[in-house]
Amino acid sequence: MKIWDSLEYKSKTRIMGFPLVHISFKWGPDRKPIPSNGIITIGRFGIGIINVSQFGIGIINVSQFGIGIINVSQFGIGVINIAQFGIGLINISQFG
Repeated sequence: MKIWDSLEYKSKTRIMGFPLVHISFKWGPDRKPIPSNGIITIGRFGIGIINVSQFGIGIINVSQFGIGIINVSQFGIGVINIAQFGIGLINISQFG
């Protein structure tokens, strides 16, 4: 039985040098996670314009911990937050 170790996909389409889609659940040789970065990012750590991740930085975030302009997250820091804990200008949150 093979143990699932990692997954990474980068689209060949690039915009300003960044991949259009980058999906990364990959680990480096030193067992550190490799973040996804691009226009649309999916992964454990993500930096992009549209971001779906556990820890994310971007303009639009759907993440557990998000920093950006529009966040849908458990803990969000940004301008518009829909979060359990939100810090920002416009918050729809349980605490914030």
